[in-house]
Amino acid sequence: MILAAFPEADLDGQIERERAAEARRAQIDAKFSGKRVMRLVPGLEGKALGELITRLKGSFDDFEGWVLATPEEEIDRRITELAALLDAD
Repeated sequence: MILAAFPEADLDGQIERERAAEARRAQIDAKFSGKRVMRLVPGLEGKALGELITRLKGSFDDFEGWVLATPEEEIDRRITELAALLDAD
């Protein structure tokens, strides 16, 4: 009834776009998360964890697109390389 009453709202389209956004977020979260970073760099937490994540995300124009297009092994390599670089500072 709601769809018939408000066809201009494109509720079906909005629901489909939201489902696609949720699926995209789940794919990103499966390949990159704070927990993954902490598992790769034992002992990293708090401010240092936040700094590493911020630096990594800031090094790409489209971080989420990069995560989606990049194999997990490469993401892990970038994380550990950046952690070593920050640790050397």
